[in-house]
Amino acid sequence: MALAVAFVAASTASAVTLGGNDLLGTINPGTPADPVNESRMVNFLINAYNTSTTPRSLGDNPLDPQTEAYYLKSGGNIPAPQLGLATTTGYKDVAKDIFGFISPTFSNTGGYDWVVAKYGQDAEVFYIGEYTGSITLSNQTGNRNGLSGYTLYNPAGVPDGGATAALIGIGLTGLGLIRRKQS
Repeated sequence: MALAVAFVAASTASAVTLGGNDLLGTINPGTPADPVNESRMVNFLINAYNTSTTPRSLGDNPLDPQTEAYYLKSGGNIPAPQLGLATTTGYKDVAKDIFGFISPTFSNTGGYDWVVAKYGQDAEVFYIGEYTGSITLSNQTGNRNGLSGYTLYNPAGVPDGGATAALIGIGLTGLGLIRRKQS
């Protein structure tokens, strides 16, 4: 059992290049690049996936101010429904530097579940929740545009680290008091 756990941890911590199996869906055109709007884009795809994993055209998102075409891809590495929604709490926006360069490789040390990658006007949404090591984005849109930016999103419902520590402390204190009372 411990060997299996170690193997799974090692396999998710290795370098990975995202491909079609990690692709939740695409948005064309995927504009604007506002993180709040992008989270609505991701959540529209997640809600569609949670309803049915069948790849399909979704049309336009009524919560998105732009007119866009959404397509659910449902890659094989995406967990079974019910996926948690993306939140802008703790998101990370990565854009080109002053020299016009952006690295397509990053490390998922922040525990992000979703990345929205932009290639020209096209946007792709990848599930990255299972990966903790080095992740490289690859253009799955079919266009020849380079990466213009990406945004990483946390899963909704992730508790604040301080609140979690406080709750664990309270629980351990309670267990200690119960044990002391039973002795």
